[in-house]
Amino acid sequence: MSRGFITLGIDTEKDQIRYCYGLALSLKLSDPTAEVCVVVDQGKADDVPEEYHHAFDYITELPFGNTAYKDGFHGMNLWQLYHCTPFEETIYLDADTLVHRVIIDDLWDAMSTNDLSINEVANTYRNLPTTQSEFEFENAYNLPKLYNNIIYWKQESRAAEEWFKMVDPILQNWRSVYNTFFEDKKPETFNKNILCNIATHCLDCYDDIRVRVHNHYEIRMN
Repeated sequence: MSRGFITLGIDTEKDQIRYCYGLALSLKLSDPTAEVCVVVDQGKADDVPEEYHHAFDYITELPFGNTAYKDGFHGMNLWQLYHCTPFEETIYLDADTLVHRVIIDDLWDAMSTNDLSINEVANTYRNLPTTQSEFEFENAYNLPKLYNNIIYWKQESRAAEEWFKMVDPILQNWRSVYNTFFEDKKPETFNKNILCNIATHCLDCYDDIRVRVHNHYEIRMN
């Protein structure tokens, strides 16, 4: 069964592809056999610098085009990754992720316990559990608290198909979703993590998809 990593490189700024390149290099350093797919906007595959090609096993275009072209919040395209991954088992990672001193086989073992898995724990740079302050709205409205910067799925899984199908309209209509779910204080702007947690809430699948990846670090720059 084929397995590999996928990341989203919608390149309104060249830095985004550079971030994907850094992620791919870090994966290859951790496991030279790891396969990496970068997904770019339609018609943009040739814009990936040739000197980056060695780090990517696949350069794929969004099958339905950039649905975030109006707002510029390119995380809105997350749902499309289900439709364009070249792998039977996939781990999605945010572009601004680095993999360091990770045993990749252990990561796959931790994530593949379910047909769809999303991590629920993170440490700070001091190697202590986070205070989960980033879950302000999830705590206030009793929503799932998952880190959607790392997502695993089996391509033929019903659970994965349903989750990505739910994520699609929630991401596309995020303003209406905020108005529906948040009565008082609302997030100020598009937040992929909050919206994905709303999707998990709508499907009532939190207990079925949560996993614990203990070497996951959430480093925030203030």
